[in-house]
Amino acid sequence: MHLPRISDTLLVNNIWLVGLLLVAILLIVWLGLAGGAGTLRWLFRAARIDFLVRLGDRLARLARSIAMIVSALSVLVAITGLSYAVWKEVDFQPLADRMTGSWTSEALWPLAKISAVLVALAIGVSYLKKIRTRHLPQLQARLSQVKVLDGRAEVLAQIFGELPEILSLIAAYAVVNLLGQTFELPEWLLWGFVTLSLIALVIGVTRLLVKVGRLALEVSEGLTSSLVREGPARPYYDRVQPLMPLARRMLEAVIHVAGAIVIIRRFDTLESFAPYGSMFIELIGVFFVTRVIIEVVGVLVFKVMVRESELGDPSERSIQEEMALEETRARRMTLAKLVESLSRFVLYLVMGMVMLLVMGVDPLPLLAGAGVVGFAVGLGSQKILEDIICGFFMLLEDQMLIGDYVKVEDTEGVVEELHLRVSRIRDRFGRVHTIRNSTVGNVINYSRGWTLAVVEMSVAYEADLPEVLRVMTDVGKALYERFPEQALGPAKVMGLEAMDDSCLRIRTETRVRPGCHYDIKRELNRMLFDAFVAHGLEIPYPKGIEFEGGPATPPPRVAQAASE
Repeated sequence: MHLPRISDTLLVNNIWLVGLLLVAILLIVWLGLAGGAGTLRWLFRAARIDFLVRLGDRLARLARSIAMIVSALSVLVAITGLSYAVWKEVDFQPLADRMTGSWTSEALWPLAKISAVLVALAIGVSYLKKIRTRHLPQLQARLSQVKVLDGRAEVLAQIFGELPEILSLIAAYAVVNLLGQTFELPEWLLWGFVTLSLIALVIGVTRLLVKVGRLALEVSEGLTSSLVREGPARPYYDRVQPLMPLARRMLEAVIHVAGAIVIIRRFDTLESFAPYGSMFIELIGVFFVTRVIIEVVGVLVFKVMVRESELGDPSERSIQEEMALEETRARRMTLAKLVESLSRFVLYLVMGMVMLLVMGVDPLPLLAGAGVVGFAVGLGSQKILEDIICGFFMLLEDQMLIGDYVKVEDTEGVVEELHLRVSRIRDRFGRVHTIRNSTVGNVINYSRGWTLAVVEMSVAYEADLPEVLRVMTDVGKALYERFPEQALGPAKVMGLEAMDDSCLRIRTETRVRPGCHYDIKRELNRMLFDAFVAHGLEIPYPKGIEFEGGPATPPPRVAQAASE
């Protein structure tokens, strides 16, 4: 193959030959050196690793500098050669014929293939820029108008902010593979470039999938909430909905582990660790499914054991029936919580066995060994067994239920939790007392049937006692009329309870519903105070009297008695 002579003029033909050589050199320098460095910088920037980003920028600057120096030297050499040819009237055509004489179609085929690859890459890069600047913004605008994605513009913006970089990483990975095979690079060098591009691509795709998964969970949560609303599935949704943050974190963990597996499989020395990633994903799935089952079982237990429909119409019940039904409801609630805790324990035990199977461990020998160990531990933990037995009999005998207002030894408050081993009581100051069931002795329960709100009113000795009793009786009737849901009848004036040094104490007793005695007692004290003030009845309190001048004159009765 020979290059054609385009002119008989020596100068024109030499310029043609030197120009072809110069263009070939510039293409090789800029496309090979500067283009390769630019591709690496593009790849490193898409990976968002600071060290790689700085390295890519330095390589790109160095490649541009070398390309400019080589280009300048090539142009200078070309001008010098042409000047020498003009001066000596040298014809470069024979030299070009000798250089291209050995070229054949087989020898030119790799060059044609490389040129075609470079042209295809140029077209692909231009189309990729078109996708980034035109198509992606249009798609984002259309998705932002979808009703399901309303209010999630920030997440959409983050996803579409990642997409251009993902497209760039995919293009870079394809370019590295294509150029490596086209230029027939050494295997170790091609493996290094492909591995770097794959790691960057996996990191970018993982980051994108995390954001897409977060958006999918938010959309599914919103759709589920709008569908169930107040239907029969609402209780299940309310119990499962708090697991959404856990689901989000687990999904992110699964995506990152899957990306790590892809990278690990690239290294032969780390191939043995890849199955552990799949195992970890299965363990995450087993744990999350177990949590969902636990919440669903909890709802089913309360639906079956605490059935409000069986308790009848509240408007048709008497006060006694309502109190009995509240006790029944509390008993069912206590048993339901106990069954729920037992089912949770069983499900966690099953989850542990399934996890052992996933890890390739047979749980049966472990269970057999656990029986022997449990027997040995049971001998040394008699106190725990005592707590469990006492808790069982407490539930069996209905000593106290969840929601009861009780007094256990020095602890007084509302029962919040009742387990086989411990009970938890919250006092009036908000403190939670955890009591072992074996230490529960005398239990005073204020929530069975009715309880008394006792108020003792202090009255001055000079007061008209019949008037005081009448006023207190009227206040007791007014209390019942004002609080018929809490008081079971008017406050009864029991009479004169005691005669102290400075006052008389009159006792009142009000039969009230369980848990209302403190509220009724406070309200009755306030109403008695207002009534005494309104009727001019004196409420005694400590007084001090100061005398000035001579000795005090004795009262007439005392003086008359002394004279007699």
